[in-house]
Amino acid sequence: MKIQILSLVVILFTLGCSKESVPSHQEQRAPSLKMATVKTQIEKPFNSKNPADSIGIIHNQALTFIYRKLSQNGGFSSEMKQKFVGEFFKNRYGGEPLKALLQRHKQNQQIKNLEIKDLTEKLGCSRTLAKNINDIFLAAKEMKSPSDYGAFKKKILVVEDNVLSGKIKISRTEADQLLHFTSIYRHSMFFWMEAISKSPGKSEAEFLRKFIRAILGAGADAYGAVASLITYVSFRYVLEDAALDSAMMLWAFDS
Repeated sequence: MKIQILSLVVILFTLGCSKESVPSHQEQRAPSLKMATVKTQIEKPFNSKNPADSIGIIHNQALTFIYRKLSQNGGFSSEMKQKFVGEFFKNRYGGEPLKALLQRHKQNQQIKNLEIKDLTEKLGCSRTLAKNINDIFLAAKEMKSPSDYGAFKKKILVVEDNVLSGKIKISRTEADQLLHFTSIYRHSMFFWMEAISKSPGKSEAEFLRKFIRAILGAGADAYGAVASLITYVSFRYVLEDAALDSAMMLWAFDS
């Protein structure tokens, strides 16, 4: 996805800044990644004010279940990830959700090649909704270590407060979509950052590799949520689609 490429470009550009160079008064030094290879306490993701917060909670329950199953089976293949996504939602809602989920996943591949701003335009979002979604993706790109999760969460809470207070002028439907999106992204980012903070690696290079993959994992998650929220009415579909997109990015965190 282009969002993945853009994230990598931003990070690689950041790393390319020389520590020895002294910028002029007119220049600004690009912020560097915090190569913290120590465990970090991550702020909890919950926001009881958001009436849609349960969707993010269930989403992380799904990721935790899938990761545990993958670890127990000793393999992180695409087939196993898909299997356990289907198993989680079958256990929760009944039926056989995997076949329909994989069909939607295949159908969405074309729009998932779009940048997020192009995706919101293609899906017919209002300018206000599109701007708030894009701003949250930009906030994720500003993160340089798991400890930055608190600042990321704070920016989302401001958006949620503004939606609930009516400061953000959008339709009731789009307000509902935005609150579900922020809940999923806020919780998903916590899942990935907590995983990295518990197993940051033994070197700066290892930390960087894991951190990049975690940012991309949360981004894939949020991207899938946007596509599903705008194209489907069922919030169960949103849960399933976002969980699959994120699960496909999972790896053994302690490796």
